[in-house]
Amino acid sequence: MPRPKRILLCTTSDSDGEGDSDAPVGIDDPLHPAIEEHFQYPNDPNFHVLTEEFHGVPTLPEKIQQDQLQNEISTQPTQSEEIKIPTSCLEPVSHTSNAGIHLFDISGAKHSEFEGDESCPMNSPLLSHTEEVIYQNLEDNEMLCGSTSDLNYEGPPQMSYCDKEEEISSNYSDNGSTFYDASSDIEDFDNFCGSMPSGTEPLHSNSDVSIQMALVALLTLVMTHRLTKECLADLLALLKLLLPKDNILLHSSYLFFSYFDKFQSPFVKHFYCRGCSLSVASADAICPQCGPGKGTDFFIHFLIADQIQKLLKRPGFFDSLKYSQTRIKTNQMAYEDIYDGSVYKEASRQFFSLGNWISLMWNTDGFSIFKSSLFSVWPFYLSINELPPNLRLKKENMLLGGLWFGTGKFDPNLFLKPIYGELCKLREGFLVHVSSCIDPIKLQVGVLCGTCDVPAKSCFFHHIAFNGLYGCLKCLSRGLKSAASGNVFVYPFEEQLSLRSEEVYLRQIEDTRHSNGQPVFGVRGPSYLQKMVLMSPIASTAIDIMHCVFLGCQKTLLHLLFDKTYQDREFSLHTCTNIVNDYLNSIKPPHFLQRCPQSLKKLAFWKASEYESFFFFYSLPIFSVIMDSVFFNHFVLLYESLCLLCQESVLETDIVLAQTLIDKFVERYQVLYGLRHMTHNLHLLRHLPNVVRELGPLWTSTCYLFEDLNGTLKHSVHGTQYVGLQVQANFGLATNLSNIIKSGPAGLLQDLCLKMYSPTRRLNISYCISEFTSVVGPVLTELNLEPIIQQTISSTINRTVHYFKRLRFHSCLYVIESDSTGRKSSSYVVYSGRNNLQFGILQAFLRVTQCQCSEQCDCPAEYFAAIKRLNTEIAFETLAPVAVVKSVVKCSVSDLVDIVNICTLKDVCVNVNFNDTCYLIRRSYRLNLQ
Repeated sequence: MPRPKRILLCTTSDSDGEGDSDAPVGIDDPLHPAIEEHFQYPNDPNFHVLTEEFHGVPTLPEKIQQDQLQNEISTQPTQSEEIKIPTSCLEPVSHTSNAGIHLFDISGAKHSEFEGDESCPMNSPLLSHTEEVIYQNLEDNEMLCGSTSDLNYEGPPQMSYCDKEEEISSNYSDNGSTFYDASSDIEDFDNFCGSMPSGTEPLHSNSDVSIQMALVALLTLVMTHRLTKECLADLLALLKLLLPKDNILLHSSYLFFSYFDKFQSPFVKHFYCRGCSLSVASADAICPQCGPGKGTDFFIHFLIADQIQKLLKRPGFFDSLKYSQTRIKTNQMAYEDIYDGSVYKEASRQFFSLGNWISLMWNTDGFSIFKSSLFSVWPFYLSINELPPNLRLKKENMLLGGLWFGTGKFDPNLFLKPIYGELCKLREGFLVHVSSCIDPIKLQVGVLCGTCDVPAKSCFFHHIAFNGLYGCLKCLSRGLKSAASGNVFVYPFEEQLSLRSEEVYLRQIEDTRHSNGQPVFGVRGPSYLQKMVLMSPIASTAIDIMHCVFLGCQKTLLHLLFDKTYQDREFSLHTCTNIVNDYLNSIKPPHFLQRCPQSLKKLAFWKASEYESFFFFYSLPIFSVIMDSVFFNHFVLLYESLCLLCQESVLETDIVLAQTLIDKFVERYQVLYGLRHMTHNLHLLRHLPNVVRELGPLWTSTCYLFEDLNGTLKHSVHGTQYVGLQVQANFGLATNLSNIIKSGPAGLLQDLCLKMYSPTRRLNISYCISEFTSVVGPVLTELNLEPIIQQTISSTINRTVHYFKRLRFHSCLYVIESDSTGRKSSSYVVYSGRNNLQFGILQAFLRVTQCQCSEQCDCPAEYFAAIKRLNTEIAFETLAPVAVVKSVVKCSVSDLVDIVNICTLKDVCVNVNFNDTCYLIRRSYRLNLQ
């Protein structure tokens, strides 16, 4: 039988704008404010997209494109007609032309329609290495390949993450077969009769479970345990045999994933010349600059408006966007989130005139997909600042603006051009449907700020790299490379930093027009990212502490201290390596730290979270024992400054003190460790206090979440053909799985899926006390306690008492001391005393009732914790200026036992015992960003 049509294309009109009036029109140059016209939406015919005149596809050389950007620097985005965002998917259309844009509507495709044999749908998620990808209407010259290029900091930005030993060619595949040899998928088509199930049908005649929930449950199993496609196929075949004969379970992994196409978002393909990166009309277009022979590649632009509309349809999502107005601050004068920074305050005053608006934070980073190949991927993420921090960090609330992939030279301006064009429209406001409102509302969307590592920042801002003159985006520090620095580019300490203002930066961009291709104070030219952000690109671009501090300064310092290369230097601790390893091996971290300490012998394999854990929790107790006092006091300067800037509530006095401590640390670093090690990351430390003033505490702009998403992208690719399209299909499922689960009917199967996919699914929760509080593990009638603990409980409480050992409270797991027998311990806590904070060791959790029930009951109860109190004293302080390190205390066990309500528990602490000295270290911030 003919194969079903799943992916449908609609393209632009001819370049003169005189297209078929009955056909939808796309855009290739969003700088001209044109957007698709006449798209009718099957579920809501009253909503459509309005457009202005289409101006055709530009074919300008790179230099002219740069001049065009420079001319636009001083202009505001073009005012446009109102955009009405649909509440449903695009209606399938059949019109095609060769004018440049292919808009793919996955979710709107109808499986009952069919097409010719050469139209073969794309293979969906979790593709194996032995099965090729098939995609409809893609020609041979659309294969993902391109010319090679090295990272060249002295020329235009070029990003490559692999060596040159191997390139991916148009016929490259894992098993040596050609693209159209995916015989198993073709056989799936041939054996498939009828249309896809709608989802409401029962799995079989006697089943209470719908086919949709059955498939969602299987998808949850596949995603949670990362089952291979072959494993899924075997599982489907097995279930098909075990179920009654009239079951409608899909019989192949291909058809299984095809069912979930409706959860995908539409996207746009943009073609460009493989030789010169010039925009071209279509996959088979001939570049006017390079002529025939070079071929074309493409990148993907995901429609941001469509993604936002889908988020707003979720129950309660729109109310979550009011967090910035409803939050309760600890201190009204403190910086406690991004809303307290100067950038957010100024943007809300200047740009958002409507009552409903959201601001976005951008992130991007290039990474390699395949080993021993030049193939790299550049995603462009957008997160929503108005969400509460715990929701802001969830994958399902993330937007994916675009995806660049291939082996050729990466052009960030070409990549961002359509994304910028759409965001200019959204900034003016567009109509959306909200689950809690009957009528549509008008919503403004703007890019407020961004965060990424230094190489990506240089690439996207068209700036000189960190190892070039004026490589810092924040200031005008020149840097140097000389014999004194060991021929390494360094940033010597300067008393006063000359900061870049927005006016100076824009003038430098303008001056590049007449610089004959030479950078002007590090600026190479204009960029779409610079135009995309609402406020100054200097102030609105964060410095990520994950890359700057933990993978930067901290990693470099540990290398200097423990590497054999520097064993003759005064600062070296190489001879203490085994001692440190023994210390690290003895530590039992709490459960909120996912990784136990690793040996220094594996330092090269440490993750960012491990460097962070060492810095905040292990470094001071260890260094205080083995490090010379001069070097230790120097390190404490950095430690305390970062603790101050990473607090959940940062005062201006904290920022001023942190600035003083950091300046002193950087100045002394040059003396103690040498000019050769004055790296760019060390220089960036001096800008961190201003980042807090502009964007809030440093935890608001870390890259942990985005790095996690990059890992999701890597795992979504299982073959070398059409990588971008694999990512498009699989990434949507991976990030929206929880919403897909919730879209089905409530019941035991949905609860099982949510538990299976939940990060805390391994917790044996007995019952929930409240929304944020749960009893973990069994409730006991008695518990073996020390006599003094038992006496205190008996004298304090004269009601019925049941015991339990574990408590989950505000996403933190608390475990009593007697149950902390494994590799981790979460029994050391900080809690509210009568007048101040107290530290102690959990001995028992108590469930207190008035009833005489011997078994667990539903009678009204109160919940308490029995805690052995610890005596504490100051552990460390900085010198010149003097400042107490508040997050670390020395402690000793007392004879006092406190019985406190569980609501007084503040957090779990890290316990470190060295040389008969006990240290407790508190988290600077509670968010588990790792």
